[in-house]
Amino acid sequence: LTNIRGRPLTHEDYRPIWREIEAMEMPVFVHPPSPRNPEDLEGYNLGNTVGMTNETSLCFARMMLSGFLDAFPRLELVAAHGGGTPP
Repeated sequence: LTNIRGRPLTHEDYRPIWREIEAMEMPVFVHPPSPRNPEDLEGYNLGNTVGMTNETSLCFARMMLSGFLDAFPRLELVAAHGGGTPP
């Protein structure tokens, strides 16, 4: 998921897990959970087209801007929903 119970994947508590994943050279497919504020996304399939893309974007933006990717340069990450908006 893009977060665990609302806590971003970049949280310090998850660093040991990321270190192990990187050491094992395992790719990670990151997929968002149900979008936040689903009532705002009713109709027109906005939950999938906007909500999921937004969740993916937030996750990967945090990774890029927080220094997370610098800390784990060998991680192989795959972003669902076309990578969100960062591409």
